[in-house]
Parts: sequence; C-alpha cells; structure tokens
Amino acid sequence: MSSISRRSFLGGAVFAGLSAGAMGLAGCASGSEAKIQTADTGNVATEGTPSFLIKPEPYTEWADELGADVVVIGQGLAGVCAARKALEDGAKVIAVEQAETPLYRSAQFGVINSEFQKSVGHEFSDEEVTHIIDALMVNFGQRADRKIWQRWAAESGAIFDWMISAMPDYLVIDPRENNDNVGLKFDLETETVTDLEGNTTDADGKPYYAITINNWPGNPEIDNSTEKYPVWEGPCELLPKQDPWMDAVMETFAADGNMTQLFSTWGRQLITDDSGRVVGVFVEDIDGNITKINANKGVVIATGGYLSNQEMADTYAKEVALFPNNVWFQTDAKGELSTNGSGICMGAWAGGAIDDIPHAFILHGFGGGLGQDPYLLFNNRGERFMNEAVLPNLVSTAVGHCPDGHCWQIFDDNYAEQVHAFQGGHAGYWKIVDSMDNQPWGNFCEGAGMKTRADVEAGSDFVCNTLEEVAEKTGVPAETLKATVERYNQLAEQGLDVDFGKDPRRLFPLTTPPFYVKEFTANGAGMAAETVFSSLNGLKSNCEAQVLNAEGSPVPGLFVCGNSQGSRFAFDYPVTYMGTSHGLAMTYGYIAGMNAAAGM
Repeated sequence: MSSISRRSFLGGAVFAGLSAGAMGLAGCASGSEAKIQTADTGNVATEGTPSFLIKPEPYTEWADELGADVVVIGQGLAGVCAARKALEDGAKVIAVEQAETPLYRSAQFGVINSEFQKSVGHEFSDEEVTHIIDALMVNFGQRADRKIWQRWAAESGAIFDWMISAMPDYLVIDPRENNDNVGLKFDLETETVTDLEGNTTDADGKPYYAITINNWPGNPEIDNSTEKYPVWEGPCELLPKQDPWMDAVMETFAADGNMTQLFSTWGRQLITDDSGRVVGVFVEDIDGNITKINANKGVVIATGGYLSNQEMADTYAKEVALFPNNVWFQTDAKGELSTNGSGICMGAWAGGAIDDIPHAFILHGFGGGLGQDPYLLFNNRGERFMNEAVLPNLVSTAVGHCPDGHCWQIFDDNYAEQVHAFQGGHAGYWKIVDSMDNQPWGNFCEGAGMKTRADVEAGSDFVCNTLEEVAEKTGVPAETLKATVERYNQLAEQGLDVDFGKDPRRLFPLTTPPFYVKEFTANGAGMAAETVFSSLNGLKSNCEAQVLNAEGSPVPGLFVCGNSQGSRFAFDYPVTYMGTSHGLAMTYGYIAGMNAAAGM
C-alpha cells in the first residue's frame, strides 16, 4: 500500500499561523445595512410579525446557575469546532446540545488549499479562487457577503488541517491512485473502507479511516474559463464518514476540566446586559429545569437550520413546499425534530437581524442512469421546458416547478461517445467504464464522474426501442413527444439552441435506440427524488462570525456559525464547488470560537 500513509503530513507548524491576528481579513468587520427583523418586546404579535419573532418575557427564576468564558449552543460540526477552538485558546467552555449526542453527518468538505489537498497534488491558483467566488456570487445574485467567502477561501484549508488533526491515525489516499495501487477500496453500498481482502481493520486492528479528494481528477476536456456554469473539483472527503474525527474531539472534551457538556438541554433565551451585550443564556434540561449560564466573553449560536419550523419555512423559504421529500432531519432528546430555528430566534430576540428573503436551502437531485447529465428533459405534456446544461441544483429547482412536480430525462444509445463533453461535479458523469475496479479513488468514493453500462441501464426507469414506447411508458402524448424530439434534433444539427440557449457542446440528437428514460420528481421518496437537506440562511453576520443588528453593527458578545449563520447564501445552494456548507460550518465555527474566547 505504497500510496497511503497514516498522518503523512500534519504537524504543529501547519497551525502556527492560525492566530486571531494572523487570520483577520482586512475590513471584514463591516456589514451591509439590514432591515430590522426583530419584534417589539411583548407576548402579543403585532400585525404582520411572525409569532417566532415575538420576544418572550425574560426568566425571573431558575433552578441553577453556571458560569463560563464561552457558551456554545449546538454541537453539530460548527458548534464542535467552535467549542474546540475556544477551549484550545484557554477559555472555560460550556457546550449545550438538545440531542443526547452531538449531531453531525456526511463527509464532504469544500475547502481551499489545505495541506492535505496540496500533498496529493491539488492546489487552486489565486486566479481560480477568485473565479470560484465570482461564480458563487453570481449564483447568489450578489446578495451574500463576499468577504465571508473570501475569508473561507483564504483560511478554510488550514482550518481543515486543524480539524482532521484531532484524530491523527488516518490514511491519506491519493485520489489519482486506484484500488490496487492503494491496497484499499471503498464500498459505495455499505459505505465502508476495506483492504482488498474485505477487512475493515489493518493487521494491528486499527480501522481504515481515510481522507481523499472527491470528484478529482476531473474531466480533462473541461476548461472552466469557457463555461457559463463552471464547476470545480477538489472537496475533501472523510471516509467512511466524519464521525471518527468528531468522536475524537468528544474524547478530548470529556477529559478537559475546562469543558462542561450539557446534552438533552435546550437553549431558551439569551441574556443581555443594559448595554445590549450578550452575557449568557437560559437553558432548559429534559426535566424542565431552567439553568442560567453566565458567559464572561461570548455566546456562540450553532443550532442549525429551521426547516422543521413550519412557520419559519413558510416565512422565509416558501419554495421548499414544492419539495416534500426532506431528509436528514435529526431529532432532539425528546424525539422531536431539531432543525427548528431556535438559535436564530434567540439571536433575533437579542437584537440580531435575520437575512432578507429569498433564503436558500440545499436541494439535490441525483438523477438517473447518467445522473443529472444535460440530456433532453420533457414534462408531462411531452414538451421541452428548459436549458438542461445548467448547474444540477437549478435542474432540481426547475423540476419542482413542472406540472405535477415531475419530468423525464431521455438519451439514446450513443451516450458513451457523448459524455466526454460533460462536466463532473454533483451527479455529473463524463466517462463510461467497463468496470469500477481500478478506477481512481477520487472518481470512486461517491461514484463521481464514471458509470458502467450496467449502471446506466439499472439507473433508468425504462429502456425503450421507440419514441412511441417512451410515450406509452411515461404517459405523455406521443405526437407531442415526437415533435419535441424532432425539434431538439434539428437544433442539435444546426448547433444552435435558439429555443433555450443550451451549450451546443452538450446538444446531442436522439437518433439511435434504445432510449434510456428516467423520471425526475419532486414528489417521490428517498434519494431518487429531488431532496431537501437543510436551510442555509439565518442571523446576519460578518466574516468575524459576529451577529449583526438591523443597522449592520455587531451585537456585542454574540457569534454565529453553521446553518444558523446568515449572509452566506441566497436563492440556492450551488454545486459550483461541492461541500461548501460543511466547509463554511467548520471555518466559521473555528472563527466564532476564536473570537468568542478573545472576548471580541
């Protein structure tokens, strides 16, 4: 296994520059002006004010009182990073979590130029980084705070190296190497890393925990400078998932006398002094006991999104109602959905402003036999309705707006000679292979970029020999479908899509049966449907992770990270660079913990 090594590069020097002074981005404390989103004090809603913005009466009695330098509310990825950094910086920390254990999931981290990435040959130039941020800001309609993204780009790599250093006994896998060269394989079905004999541990009994890069190496024919919707490869992937790294942090927390962990405990109200500074929080345990926690230096909100709060979803993200297939809604210690927006509400009651609409949420479709590759889509009338060669997240949104929330993808048997023209990235495939064996790890850990013919057929709902059969199977008018295909073929022949503006490099006619057909739907269940994962907007913030008030000034003593943090996204979650939700949560968790510990 010459291509892997345990903890092959990390050392103390990697983190030497991550001090408050070294990490500051010039001018990042300023924030754009904001419209006030908080309600007047009182228990009765004023006209037009959602009930969740009505500030409750303050607590006057409590069963216990605790104190710390920093209080972190929420122990997902962002909250764990905030608590860890504050603890490392010498703060006494209390971490509050409404579930019985920390809540984290998935394994992909969109970061820029970590030492890990550079150690396996992947590095972004300054020009590429600027291009990435430009493309993201276009997707956000310039509504996000670019300085937040610039700091992510500048520091996320080093912070990722810091994060993974919590568990030093892992394997670094060069994503360009194949199973035989590495001596390991990743099973997509079971999500396990094994050696070639199927063992999940090495000769010393140590589990195979690995880090590689997802979706890289990418399609060598793609030049992002020529793409209207560019996609960059390179997010880091923790395999089989991030849990071992987070569990390692939990072990250090349990052994540190300056850390107090309160699980099965809910944040209820922030405490402010006469100047408006946040100086603590009231929490409630599973038995209903109220505890006052005083925070000498700062409080960090890291409680996640709000999509299980119906009123908040209706207020800020009405479009999510088109996509009833929601996953990854985690539960608290009472078994109730935890993505309830509680931290966002607490921050608003304390003077923080909530992002203006339109809010963004993660919406992913995974497509069919060729994922969401840009082949012809037709609706239930048999009509084409969009430029298919856009970012996959935009295809997912369009599906929800189709009649009955569904449409169909179709391509013919020439696909193997066509996919080389396609980008990689989320649910994007650009090569057909005879076998998944001996493919590069970076194209394998999520099946990114490649498919076998058997995969294509298995991922299709129907494989039809005629368009009449396609119409019968899909239930669309046969004559309309044939006219749609005829028109599409004409556009492909002339090399100009005057109907929808599709890139002619991805405009392939349908001429050679069989035809492969897959339903894209917003109404189905499971990962085959267009799927909502999380909301992404919250309390307005700056790139110091400070919560901003209605005038755009920081609320003293209050910090935010993770999906409670606003000013990061608008409209949608673009797959321009995958894994940015995790990348931002980790980065701004670190920054929030650092600044809270410094009493900023």
